[in-house]
Amino acid sequence: MKLLPEDVTWALKNYFGLIFAIEEEKIIVRGKLSFTAKYDETNGNYIVNPSEIDNFVVSDVYEIEIRITNTAKEYPVVKEVGGRLLKLAQSQKIDSRNLHVYSGSLENILCTVGPVDHILVTENLSFQDLIERILVPFFYDSSYYEKYGKRLRPDYSHEIWGVIENYFDLGSLSTQEIKAFVKDKLIGSKQWPSIKKYLVDNQPLRGHLSCFVCGGDRIRSCHSRVFRGLVKIKYDSIF
Repeated sequence: MKLLPEDVTWALKNYFGLIFAIEEEKIIVRGKLSFTAKYDETNGNYIVNPSEIDNFVVSDVYEIEIRITNTAKEYPVVKEVGGRLLKLAQSQKIDSRNLHVYSGSLENILCTVGPVDHILVTENLSFQDLIERILVPFFYDSSYYEKYGKRLRPDYSHEIWGVIENYFDLGSLSTQEIKAFVKDKLIGSKQWPSIKKYLVDNQPLRGHLSCFVCGGDRIRSCHSRVFRGLVKIKYDSIF
């Protein structure tokens, strides 16, 4: 993603809690991201600064840091540096990855788009789109979960299962680059031995099989997007 002079002007006008700096040949954006937004259930879109106020409107502030390499094909690294999401995960006694924030050596780094989506969005991503189409919806979801204990839209599963679900959601948007990325991710995953027989050895892939993700109910009812994603991978002849 490239940062343009007009992006800085726009941000200083609309998100004046952010400051810009250059460190180690990277552009650093840090500070307070303040927003008011609303989720529209009718179309699944997020509205920034909505004109109507209802129970779906959220106003909040997060301490963030964005590291931009300023090359067209590299997605920026985004952190929630206030530690709020990690504290929320601890208070809820859940894995921080369920809130799309890493701990340990990757502490506070956020997973703000799907594991396959970043290939699509990075090419033409503007700074304004990053803020209002990705980060504001991301933090809106976090605040809504913090307040109500639930999410308004489904999350992607962890590990390779999220890649498969994301691939299914892309539908006809899949490119050869994306297919190659998914193929490499599948082969390199620890789950590959259990699913290889369905994708390479042509064993029948049926919805009544036990769920690959959790070993529970039938996969078509337990993790249906994983099942449909695997079917799409077979149909698209990735292997």
